[in-house]
Order: sequence, then structure tokens, then C-alpha cells
Amino acid sequence: MFRLKLFGSPSLEGPEGRVEGRATQRHRLGLLAILALATDRGVARERVSGLLWPDAGPDQGRRLLSDSVYRVNQAVGGEGVRTEGESLRLDPDRIDSDVARFRAALARGDLREAVAVHAAPFLEGFGIPGAVEFDRWVDAERQRLTRELGQALEGLAEGAADDPASAAIWWRQRGALDPYSSRVALRIMESLAAAGDRAAAVQHAAMHSTLVREDLGLEPDPEVARLVAALRIAPASPVQEGPAPEERPGTEGVRTDPDAPDRPSAGGETRDAPAPARAEPPAPIAERAPAARSPLRGVAPVLALLAVGAAVAVWWSGRSAPAPVGPTSIEARLPLSLVVLPLSDLSPDPEGEWFADGLTDEIITRLSTVPGLRVIGRTTSFAFKGRGVDARALGAQLGVDAVLDGSVRREGGRLRIAVQLIDATDGFQLWAETYERAEADAFALQDQIARATVARLVGSAIAPPAAPPPEADPTAYNAYLAGRFEWHRRTQPSLLAAVDHFERAVALAPTYARAHAGLGDARAVLGFYDYLPPSEAFPSAAASAQRALALDPDLPEPWATLGYVALYHEWDGAAAERAFQRSIELGPGYSTAHQWYANLLYAQGRFGEAEREMRIAQELDPLSLIANSALGWVLYYAGEHERALAQLASVAELDPDFELVYLWRGMVLEELGRTAASLEALRLATKRSPTGIARAALARGLAKAGRRAEAQTLLADLEAEHARGYAPTFEIAKVYEALGQPEEALRWLERAYDERSHSLVFLEVDPQLVGLRSHPRFRTLVERVGFAGSGADGGPP
Repeated sequence: MFRLKLFGSPSLEGPEGRVEGRATQRHRLGLLAILALATDRGVARERVSGLLWPDAGPDQGRRLLSDSVYRVNQAVGGEGVRTEGESLRLDPDRIDSDVARFRAALARGDLREAVAVHAAPFLEGFGIPGAVEFDRWVDAERQRLTRELGQALEGLAEGAADDPASAAIWWRQRGALDPYSSRVALRIMESLAAAGDRAAAVQHAAMHSTLVREDLGLEPDPEVARLVAALRIAPASPVQEGPAPEERPGTEGVRTDPDAPDRPSAGGETRDAPAPARAEPPAPIAERAPAARSPLRGVAPVLALLAVGAAVAVWWSGRSAPAPVGPTSIEARLPLSLVVLPLSDLSPDPEGEWFADGLTDEIITRLSTVPGLRVIGRTTSFAFKGRGVDARALGAQLGVDAVLDGSVRREGGRLRIAVQLIDATDGFQLWAETYERAEADAFALQDQIARATVARLVGSAIAPPAAPPPEADPTAYNAYLAGRFEWHRRTQPSLLAAVDHFERAVALAPTYARAHAGLGDARAVLGFYDYLPPSEAFPSAAASAQRALALDPDLPEPWATLGYVALYHEWDGAAAERAFQRSIELGPGYSTAHQWYANLLYAQGRFGEAEREMRIAQELDPLSLIANSALGWVLYYAGEHERALAQLASVAELDPDFELVYLWRGMVLEELGRTAASLEALRLATKRSPTGIARAALARGLAKAGRRAEAQTLLADLEAEHARGYAPTFEIAKVYEALGQPEEALRWLERAYDERSHSLVFLEVDPQLVGLRSHPRFRTLVERVGFAGSGADGGPP
């Protein structure tokens, strides 16, 4: 039996795992989706080919459809797609779909099963370039299935009328489907109030009213305001009294230190305020209002990208049935999610910022290894640095359950670190502690803070893996933190500075695994951005990563680096995939590993999988410029140009100076034939960062626009630069291709091969090389590189 997944990103899985290759290219997944939603009579062949290949003539459309049916049936080992006269239908005994299971559960009245199966929107993020009618069909079916899901959720909520806490959970899931419905908002409020949580009911009313006013320009139903007024004057229920402060679950034995962070909790309450009564399990992330709606004072530009990843909440939490009802704390919510805000630097030394930032980064890294705990990535965390953001607003915006906040002070060889853990749903403090240690204990402290945080969130049953004994003295550890601080800035000078810091850490502490890992990371990225010749950057990166794993085989970062080197220098896709998967297994919250794995997938033409991995990276670190930009890059390679433009535009809203946005935007616009806009974007990219790649892209754009003299001037500069040291040969080849000189372009590609240019893994998917693909020398080069790809999704068979 093969299982067809259509809720979320589509896929086909068999007894031996996911089906890859031609059978699951974009058009063939579309074919399976159309048939999965058909009646038992099937769908007319003409209807299917018209949806999938609208620009093909009748004969060509019929051939493409027949080939797709053949490819699918070949993959499933039989007639998964049956031909019955002029109609096609799925054989349910060979291919079972989640949509069929959803509707079967509805038919037999098993609403919980139906809700559990409908785990994400139908064909989320999926489309077929140029197939407008198919996209309309998807939208219509998605709306129909969502209505059916809503009816199931309402049935569950109504069935739980005698259990208001459980009813509130079902109603809130229903509200997530239509946050503008005042009818549903009122039912959520009534259930929360009946469960004894009037504060949550009033808070939901405020969020709903803001959504309706800001998004629709309308006033909410007056009944919402009337219910809020009634809740505010109603007497408190004696049954729902909350515990005294010292009895708040999860805070027993925590001392209140005068030097702990003294920022007021949400709403202005002090950290020692008593908790409100909480009768129902706190709502899982998926039940909250859409993230980008609640205002955060002073950080609106920072939050511009959150709407891009609106599906993050559903992806992480799923749609589980309500837990048993009773007095609960944050421990009741699984999976849990957390954001670690940058530690405030209170040190007298103005140069100490890197230490506070590095310690924050290490705490994030440690927490990211905990199974079941979703930790927001570093880039997003640091977007809120020094902003004094309200914890409840962060909870709503990022979809997190808790916020870890604090400060660090270094003076006279001593450390004083104060931290507090805040419940993001109500703004109350779960735990606070102050640590005073010698600076030599910094390494152990970050592990102690991570373990204490997890213990307060989920108890002692789950905790980070025990950290190995510190292999570094304080000076080496400080050098490592300084290296990570520079590595995250990702400029050529900062990466070179990072190498210096990591090398110093290694020299001081040769058995310090994380320092070796950092050195490998820095050298690998220097090679990717062509800041160093590949032959210099990648082998040394691999050596550092291997040394790190010899010292600590469970570090996720060096595994990702080995995958990076296997992909870009050794051109070994299988080895790269194994390394990336091992990194993700060890550190599921390490967003960089997901991003680099996505690079491998789209280099192999596995665009659907690449988009999924890149979205995971984005969800783990929703404000990461590189993760969000790289998603646009994946969409560009997949031929989804309008979606790529929209994605890159979102990144530009976040940071108008991020040069990669303009570089990739220029490439997308070139594919769309918008020459003037493309050149403008490429000039902006070159102005912001005149790297060899940016200048080569501009030269290519000028050549395509017929401005040969300008293109040749830039090209001459790049060739002179290459003669003096190094310039990206792969990009120079593409300039010659645009100038109509294929032989010279191929000569430069062959030179790129001699230099082991990392870009050669994209030979068969780079749209700027289409004009060379049929050339015998190009085919020979592809064979010499030997990088296994599976062909682009939706392309010709």
C-alpha cells in the first residue's frame, strides 16, 4: 500500500519510504491530487490534461498524461492509476490518501480522527507554473475541505459542552481557521469564561477586535464588546481560585533574587504577582490568532516576515485532541516552544557585548538539542535585542509558549548571570535565578541554565544531553564566543576575523570540540561565497569538522559542515545527504542544517523537498535574512518566479540593505523578461556588496539587455581579478553565455571544474545555463562532475 499525503506539502510514500524521482514530479503529484478528490467514477482524461498542461495541444496533452500515468504506476508496481475508457481513477487498494481517510472519518462520525488527519491546509504551498486553472481548482478544494474541518471542530466543541475547558480548545482551533468570525470568537470567549479563565476570554476579544479593525476596516460585532463588559463585572468563581504565589506550579523553591531581571511582566505586573486561575490546558500554538496581527511597539519592521511563515504554528503543534482537563501549568503543553532573548550586557567593559551575545547563542544551541522543544533561532531572537518586548506579545507573534530573558555582568574575573523564564501566554514568571561564578565556569553555566530551563518547562524527565566536561580554559572559551559573534555577521571581514578567533581558541585548547567546529563552519562559508579559493577553504573546513567529531561525535554543527563540503567540494550527493540528516537528527532545531540540506535537494532538482526543508529552516528562525532569502532562491530555481519575487520582497521589507535580496531578485526578473527592473536590482546588489558574484550577475544582465560594451568592461575586470588571485569562474562562464559565446563559456566552466568550483553542483538546474545544456562539451562536463540529480519537478520526462 502506498500513502498519498495531500494535507500540507504533497508526497507519496511506500513500504520502503518516500517515493522520489519522476513519479513524484510536480505534474504527477497534481495528477494524484485530482484523482484523490474525484468520485468513484473518476475524472475525464481531457479534464485532467487541461488542468495540468493548459498550453499543450490535445495530442501533446494526451501524451504527457499517458506518460505521467505510466511513471506513477511504474513507481507503485501496478495500476495505482486505473484507466477506464476516457476516465482515470485511483485504485484505493494500492494508493490510499489522507483526504480519503479524512472523509471516511467524517462519514462514520469519528470527528477526532478527521481533525487529526487534516493536519495542514490541502496542498499547502504547492502549485504548477502556468497552470492557472489547476491553481483555481486547488483553491476551491482547499476551501471545501477547510469548511468540512470547521464543521468537525464545531461538532467536537458542541459535544464537549459539559466540559468547557475542552470545548474552549476545540473552539480555538475552529477560530484559527476563520479569525474574523465574530460568531466563533464569541463561542471561544464563552467557553473560556465557563472554564474560569475570564482573562483569556477578554484577551481573545481584544485580539479578534484588532484583527477585524486593522485587516477589514470594520467594527467587530457589538456582542463581543457586550460580553467583555459582562465578564469584567461578573463576580469571580470561588471554585477557580488560583494558588498563592509560592504554590504556582513549576516555581517551588525558586528564590526571588533582587538582582534577577526586574523588567515588569506583561501588563505591568511585577514578577511576584499571583497567577490567574488556569482551569484548561493552555491553548496549543496552532490555536492562537495569526502571528503577525498583535502589535509589538517599536518592532513592526522586524516582524514583517512573520506573515510569510504563517503555517509554522500548525506544522509544529498538529491538531491533537484535548488533554485531560484539570489544574495545569506550562508543562501540559507539548510540543513546547521557546524564544531566548539576547542577554543584556551590564559589564563595565564596552567591548563585552560579544560575550553576552555568544553566551546567548550557546544557550540557544544547547536547548535546540532537546527532543520536543522548539527553540526559535538566533537571528530571530537577536532581532529583539534591547527592545524590552512584552512577553505575551512575543508569544502571540512568534507562536512560543515561554520566553527566557536575562543579563550578564563580567568584572574582575567574575560572572553574574541573572535569568528568568516567563510564561508567554499570561506574562507571569515561571522561574528566576541568579548565578555568580568565576569566569572560568562560563562553559558549565550555559549548560546549567539550559538544563534548569528545560526542567521548569517539562520537568526533569526530558533535559538536554549532558554536556561534556569543559575542554577549554576561559580565554579559549572567550575566543570561541568572539568567533561565533563574527561568524553570524557573514561578511568577508567578519568571517576572516572568525577564523582568527577560532584558531586562537584551538591553539589554547586543542581538545575543545566546539572551537574546531566553529573553525570548520567559518572556512566552509568563506569557500561558498568565493571569498577564498575552493581548494583552500573546503578541505580545511572538512579537516576541522572531522577533528570536532573525533572529540565529540554528537555535535550537530560539524556534521552539517561535512555535508556542506561533500555537496560543494566533493560533489557527492549521497554523502552530503547522510551528513545533513545526521546533523538534523542530533540537532533538530539547528536551522542551518535544514537550510544547507535544502541546497542539496534543489541542486538535485528535488524542488518540492527543497522548499519543505527551507521552510523548516525559516520556521525555526523566522526572521533570518538568509533563510528567508534562500527560500526565494529555491523558488527561482523551481521556476516559480512570482512566488520567488513575493518571498524576496518580504525580505526587503525586513532589511532593505540585504544585498542578496537584490541579487536574486535581479535574476528572477531576468527570467520574467523584465529587463529594466532586473538591471536596477542587480545594480543595487553590486552597490551594496561589490562581490565577484554580484558584478558577474550585472555583467550578464547587461549582456542580455544588449549593452555589450558595459558587460565586456565588467567582464574584463573579473578576468583580471581572476588572473591576480581568484574570481568566480562559474559566474564568468555565464557572462560569456549571455554574450553569445558558448565555446568561451564552456572553457570557463571547464576551468571551474579544474578549480572544483562549488557552483558546479547546479549545472543541470541553473536556468542561466539552459542554452548550453545540449552542447556535447556541457554533457561531458556533467558526467565528469558526476553529481547525481533527479531532474527538475514538473519538467519533461
